[in-house]
Amino acid sequence: MTNWAGELNLPYMFSTVAANIPDDLSGSEFVKSGYDWYRSNHSTSQAKNRGLNGQIFEGLVLGALHKEEIFPAYYQAKVAFIPNTVYDILLYHPRRPVILSCKVSLRERWKQADLEGAALKQVYRGAKSILLTLSHKEGVRVQRQIENHEVMGLDACIVIQSKGDYFDRLIQELKCTQFLEASPIIPVDGRIMNTL
Repeated sequence: MTNWAGELNLPYMFSTVAANIPDDLSGSEFVKSGYDWYRSNHSTSQAKNRGLNGQIFEGLVLGALHKEEIFPAYYQAKVAFIPNTVYDILLYHPRRPVILSCKVSLRERWKQADLEGAALKQVYRGAKSILLTLSHKEGVRVQRQIENHEVMGLDACIVIQSKGDYFDRLIQELKCTQFLEASPIIPVDGRIMNTL
């Protein structure tokens, strides 16, 4: 299960976490139980571990996608024409790409995901931006804001909790789309006039 993780340069810690997760779990159970195992065996509350916490969470989401054969999935992706933005996970489709922004806890960081989603929709009108979190209270609040049209770039905020939750439904939806590897972009095409 974890051999693909080495290709993505996920932290070594991820292979230890993934090795302790049974294979027969749903996507949401895979992410939740993997993060619970990580939390119970490592200090996640220290400020110095916040980056690693996020990488483990992103790795678990990638693992859930891989388990369900949803690929290719771009990790830490940059998109042409959107400067200074790195998407946690991007599933590329020429008209309807999907970005998954992974935040263990939200606080005010959901606003970053909202801006990133809005930027992607300027380039791909059919893009979908989904915020994934483990924080129930904050996630429910952001989802309510999305439903009340108070948020510009996010389509949904999904709290990953247990089998059969919205994340599992999202995985089933994603399985219905044929995602592709992105083609290289030719920045200029046309006839050229040179000096004589």
